[in-house]
Amino acid sequence: NKWSSMAPLNQARAKTGGAVIDDKIYVACGNEVKSIEVFDGSVWSILDVQVPCRNLSSVVAFSGKVVLISDESIKVEAYDPISNSLMPLNSPSSGANFALAAVSF
Repeated sequence: NKWSSMAPLNQARAKTGGAVIDDKIYVACGNEVKSIEVFDGSVWSILDVQVPCRNLSSVVAFSGKVVLISDESIKVEAYDPISNSLMPLNSPSSGANFALAAVSF
């Protein structure tokens, strides 16, 4: 195993997150960026789905979806690559201002 360079993202991002589904890397949001990009092994593509602008605390892959967890009022949404759609998930009602997620198989 060794590190190697790959194509840069189409949009500069900070405070973002990423997850892998079916050998594709998904990177979502970040500062004022309202998009998700996917890397298929050779190029990055911006997906045709708008996501609310927010700083992400965590991004995880779960059940074939990219789960986006915001650090702003703990908002949780899932991107489905098959339907190319974003859906809200039940969010905790606590007044926390950060979140952390992990998935283990």
